[in-house]
Formats: sequence, structure tokens, C-alpha cells
Amino acid sequence: MSIPASQSCRDRISRAAFCVLMAFLVLLPLGAQATAETPKCRGRAVSGLNVGFPIPKQVRPEVNRQSHKDIITGNLPVRFTVGGTATLGIDYELRVSPTGVGWDNARPITTAAGVKTVPCAMTVYFWYRSFDDGIAEEDETVLITLLDDTKTPPRYFVPDVPHFPRTLTLVFANDDPGPALSIADAGVVEGGDVTFSVTLSMAPTGTDTVTVDWATSSESDDSAVAGTDYTAASGTLTFQAGETGKSVTVRTTADAVREADETFTVTLSNPSIGILLGDAVARGTIKTDEPLPVVAIAAASQATVTEGSKASFTLTATPTPAAQLTVSVTVGQSGDFATAGATGVRSVTIPLSGSAQLDIDMENDDTDEPDGAVTATVGTGQGYTVASASSATATVSDNDDTPPVVSIAGGSEITEGGTASFTLTATPAPSRARGRPGCGR
Repeated sequence: MSIPASQSCRDRISRAAFCVLMAFLVLLPLGAQATAETPKCRGRAVSGLNVGFPIPKQVRPEVNRQSHKDIITGNLPVRFTVGGTATLGIDYELRVSPTGVGWDNARPITTAAGVKTVPCAMTVYFWYRSFDDGIAEEDETVLITLLDDTKTPPRYFVPDVPHFPRTLTLVFANDDPGPALSIADAGVVEGGDVTFSVTLSMAPTGTDTVTVDWATSSESDDSAVAGTDYTAASGTLTFQAGETGKSVTVRTTADAVREADETFTVTLSNPSIGILLGDAVARGTIKTDEPLPVVAIAAASQATVTEGSKASFTLTATPTPAAQLTVSVTVGQSGDFATAGATGVRSVTIPLSGSAQLDIDMENDDTDEPDGAVTATVGTGQGYTVASASSATATVSDNDDTPPVVSIAGGSEITEGGTASFTLTATPAPSRARGRPGCGR
């Protein structure tokens, strides 16, 4: 810029000041932007401040609505990083601002990479908004993690304790229904292949495909052993356009052991993005091909017993078991004859011989009562089946005398001063003398 020589000194000074002012205004946005990324906090800072998130986790549905979390930063340049499974700019938007500055004027975080610094303020807001994308997917997370100060001595500290952690976890909960994968239970006689059906609720279209992993296992409630009863296996299923059904095949092993049906588990995992898991666990049943022992029960040779003795029942397994059988038996009664604890569910062990006896003790009391009965019923269990003769009954006879019936009759007429006589009669006659102490016999 040239200044005519005819202008006065004052004019030249005014024009020079104007140029300096214009240059400052032009460069101001660049300086402001640099300060936003790397602020130079000139205000009074709270030295030695502990920083962290008072509420470490926030769960929100996928809705286009902004929210914020605040932390006290004490006018210090607190450093932080952004991570998680959600993608910045696609799944959510993130901004940061001093207290009192709303969403519209908050500084956008444009990339999740790198280390960032909060604006200079006593309290800072982290603004966020998830995008409702209409895609069925797993819940997504955003992790905002505060970093330690690099200065020596540190201007602030991040204690990272449970009630005041360094990381804020934002969870964007999926609210969109979508295709789901499920697997159904299946079974086969040992030695054959178990085929499980895997179903996708909505077929892919065009060039899209859906994949899901699967694997066998023996869980704590399974009885089959990998390598002995079945062949462990795993793999990946791929659904092409238009396909909604696939199958998983597991080979089982035949043996010559009499045993109960056995089970193992097949689990689906790691589906394609946007695909949900419905019933992801299936039970495979290996059915035995050897006949299981059939257990029957019968009352012992003495089908009627007297109170004070035992009611005995014989359990028989046919064919004889290859190993000891533990059989569940429920004992009930009519009347009140069995000793305490003798009724209810009992366990009877049938040895390799194939036969066992169950004895029920009877009380011996002095109470005359009607005859009763004790019944034993075989219940279902592992390693055997129940015969049609699954219940047996023993009659229990009371051994106490029937109490005599006592009647009284007056004697003949007497005059005063005489003795009145009455006659008491017991029918039937008692087996021993009865009466109140001090009374005549």
C-alpha cells in the first residue's frame, strides 16, 4: 500500500494502524481454531485438581437427540481420547464446549483419532447425539478417556477409581428389529449324524451375504463327551441371496454300553453386522441303541404285615444293568403306620445282580385303628425305564384290641338307709382288668 507524499504525518499513522487492525482481524480465525485444538489457558487454574467422570456410563436408544455429560476441569488443558465400537460421523456426533455453551456453538470433534484437549473452562460439556440409522445391529459404544498430564509436576491428576473413573462409556442401544438367526434342537440314535437346522428370518438380497460361526461343546449339564460320544466340530455358515435355511451336521459314535441318552451343545456366534441372534444354543441328543434295564417293583412274599414289622418291596432290573442303578421310589401310606421319615422319595441302588429290596419300618403303638396300607412307586431316572408294574402295595394290620363298650344299669329299688347298686358291663370282655385307681374292680 502506498501513501501519497502530500498526506500529513497523522494520516500516514492512521493508515498504518488501520492496516495492522485489518491484518489482526484476518488472522484471528486461524488463531481461534488453533486455540480450540490446543488451548492456552490464561485464566486462573485449579492446580492439582483430580478429574474424572462422576457418572461413568450412560445408555441411550438410537434417537436423533443430543445429550451431554459434564466434568470439572478447573481451567486446565485436560487431554482425552475417543474410542469404542461406534463410528464417529456415521453412528454418532460428538462436540465439546465450556459450561453455558449449547449444542449449536459447541466445538465438533471431527475425528476419533489422536489425542485431544478440552477447552479452557472450569467445567466442560461433552455433547453427543446418536443417529437413528434404521439398521438392526448390536449395541454400540463410545469411550471418552481422560489422559494423564504430561507436564512435570502434573497440573491435574486422573485417579481412575471406581466411583470416579477416567473413562465415560456411552452405549447406543439398538432399537431396530432386523433379521435374526436361530438353531433348533436335534437328535439321532448313536452312530448316526445329528443334523441341526439353522434359520435366518429374512433372506439377503442382491450381492449381500450373511455369515455366522458355530461350534460344538459339552456344557456342565451335558452328559456326552467330545471324542468319545461325538466328534467335536466347528465352522461358518454363509447365506447367499434368497437363502433362509442352512444345516449343521455332527457325527456321533456308537458303543456297546447300556446307558441313558446323552446330550451335547451347538452354539451360534459372531453373526454378520446387522444380524441378531435369536435362539443361538441348541441341544443335541444322542439316543442309545442298547436296551436300557426295565425296573419293576412288587411287594415281598408277605403282602400283609402287622404294625411293628417291616413292609418289604423287591425292585428288579431286566436285563441286569452294566453298572449300578440308582432308582427313585416314592413311598406313601394310608393310615399312620410308617415310622417318621420312612415315606416320601427314597433312593434304591440296584446292584449288578439286578435285584434290590426296600424295607419300610412300621410303628408299634397301643392305638386301636383301622387297617392301612403302604405303597411304593418307581419314578423315572437316568439309565433305566419304568415297567408297567411300577407300583406295589402292602397291607398293614392293626394289632391292638378293640376297646370294649361299657354300659351301666341300676339295681332294684331300695329304702333309705340301704345301699344302691349299679352294674357296669364291658362288651366284649377286656383282656385285662380296667378301671380308675381307687375304684372297685
